[in-house]
Amino acid sequence: MRKVTLFLLLLFALSVNSFGDNSVNYDDCVHVRVLDCGQGLCCLVKMPGDYYMVYDAGTCGFEEDDQGHDGNHEIRTQLADWMGDETEIDLLVISHAHQDHMNRLPEILGNYSVKRVIRTGVVRSVWWSSNTNEAINAMETAGTLEDINLADFSDIRDNPDEPSDLENYFGQEFTYGDSTITLVCGWNDMSKFSDVYTSSGDLYNSTSIVIRLDYHDRSILFAGDTNGYEEPDDPDALDCITSEKYMYKNSGGLIGCDVLIAGHHGSGGSSSRNFIDAVSPKYVVFSAGHYGIARSNYHHPNWQAARRFYESGVDINNIFRTDFGDNEGSPEWFYGRISDEIEVDPPGDDGVDIWLFPDRERDPYVCWERNDIDPHLRPDDFEF
Repeated sequence: MRKVTLFLLLLFALSVNSFGDNSVNYDDCVHVRVLDCGQGLCCLVKMPGDYYMVYDAGTCGFEEDDQGHDGNHEIRTQLADWMGDETEIDLLVISHAHQDHMNRLPEILGNYSVKRVIRTGVVRSVWWSSNTNEAINAMETAGTLEDINLADFSDIRDNPDEPSDLENYFGQEFTYGDSTITLVCGWNDMSKFSDVYTSSGDLYNSTSIVIRLDYHDRSILFAGDTNGYEEPDDPDALDCITSEKYMYKNSGGLIGCDVLIAGHHGSGGSSSRNFIDAVSPKYVVFSAGHYGIARSNYHHPNWQAARRFYESGVDINNIFRTDFGDNEGSPEWFYGRISDEIEVDPPGDDGVDIWLFPDRERDPYVCWERNDIDPHLRPDDFEF
């Protein structure tokens, strides 16, 4: 990675440590870290009042760093550092039943006291899904955990013009001190969007639970693996499909936010123009990486998805990726490449930190957790 000048490093360190204002108390801020865990997603959240949330915890990325650490190691060690002496996780949100979003959950449920879980209820016959389900059921039976399982809500509309019981639950708020978590959408029925998708992977993705975190008039939207852009149609098309279409048409102000953890790792099949315009984020974070030892063909984040954000008004320097320096070739987004050669960026060095402040007039602060990444690398190369 290219180093910035000593002056910029000092300036960056000051901004990270005090945000340019010594009066800011860290304990009064919401702090979110989007881990660099390879091909996967894990978001750690600390809210004022010592409330903790984990949104997803999985990886399929087994590329190792120079010390032999992979994405699984990153989730395990960073969660331990994040929690410190705390043993309780107040809220665990499992967006959907894919390995790269939940394969660390059996371990987390075994090591921490989880107070509340929100999940789709889709259970698969693989160890990380079945073991997670068994652990949650056992903790609920013991009375130590509240299980909000979307499978317990009917998604059948008795009247086509009236929302189902599940849809009526969308908008439910969970309060943690001055922070509010809102359930935006999510589904248990794998066939809900089968009129559009035939791939099981797409169907799992489209069930993703989406939540919004609000703190003093600032907000972060966690979009899981939601999809909504139909490839290979016109890349400039406005229309969205499936879960993004539902949110665009039904969720109103619930999806507007300052910071968006972009759906499906920034794939070409996510982040439609209508959805982006409705969300209107100032900052965007792509959680991306490699799948397995062989280089993947996922090419996350996709350059066309990134372009749709850029052309919708998001400053290119406000778009972050957890695989900075990665290069799988086209159609992966080229912003952040170190060279034109195929490169594998290992996990653990490009996590993204998000801060929300108690001052309602203050914008969120978003940065890489490391202070030696130059976010303005190769600015002349951005031709869309």
